[in-house]
Amino acid sequence: MLSNLSKLFTVQLPPLLTLVSAFLILFTFLSPVPMHNDSLALVTIAPGSTSPQLQIRDAIVRRLPRAAAAAVVERSATQTSAGPFLTFGFLGSCTKETSTATAKCTASSLNPTYDLTALPSALRTTFIAGPPQTSPQWTIITILAIFTFVTLTILPLFIAKLANHAAFCRIAAWIGIIGWVTGIVTVIVLHVTFANAASTFNMMAANQKSSQLVASLGNGFTGRSYKFIPRAFLLDLKVIVALIVLWVAFSLAVPSLVCTLFSHKLHEEAKSG
Repeated sequence: MLSNLSKLFTVQLPPLLTLVSAFLILFTFLSPVPMHNDSLALVTIAPGSTSPQLQIRDAIVRRLPRAAAAAVVERSATQTSAGPFLTFGFLGSCTKETSTATAKCTASSLNPTYDLTALPSALRTTFIAGPPQTSPQWTIITILAIFTFVTLTILPLFIAKLANHAAFCRIAAWIGIIGWVTGIVTVIVLHVTFANAASTFNMMAANQKSSQLVASLGNGFTGRSYKFIPRAFLLDLKVIVALIVLWVAFSLAVPSLVCTLFSHKLHEEAKSG
């Protein structure tokens, strides 16, 4: 019984978690362009109103009952300004004139230029024109490395001799580590870049009294003040911030990396015991 549980948690489950991790990274990389997925983005610019968000923040701080919090949500929904919805990803951006309109997306590119024409002319130069250079390329390397790592960790399930091969385990582990490290560094760079871009955009938009647009990475990732978070992020969760998904994805890959690093030693100890 214990041996079966040990095999499940050290041999069978980690590759499955890493496979989920690889697909999460892949889906994030392909959203919102070319998948035209309006529910996943690195950063979003959407209509927002400071007043409703402050009301929502107060409701959260006071820990109101669910019914009372829902009432705050309804009130904030009616006060949110109309305007364009822009989502930005690794390979391009998508724009919707309204929340229910059809998205118009740029062509997929490893060096994309975001479409900012829907923004007021005074704000177009306040947001970055594209993701950090080479971040799409490094993400591709990460995806290829993690999928290769998944394949190598699954092979010992069918070819038992590979699990006892020290060189095979080291190669698999180092491929996984390279993919994991390059991915984490890329996410950190994306976080810093887009957080600064969103902060600058929000400060400039606050000075434009005619604009109610708000840029956000999402409260779950940045921990910033709620007043600069669009209602879609904070309450409806209609937009899942890609950076949060990436953190989850890389976290899921850790158990498999650890098990692969020490798998050969475990097999040797089991034989000697």
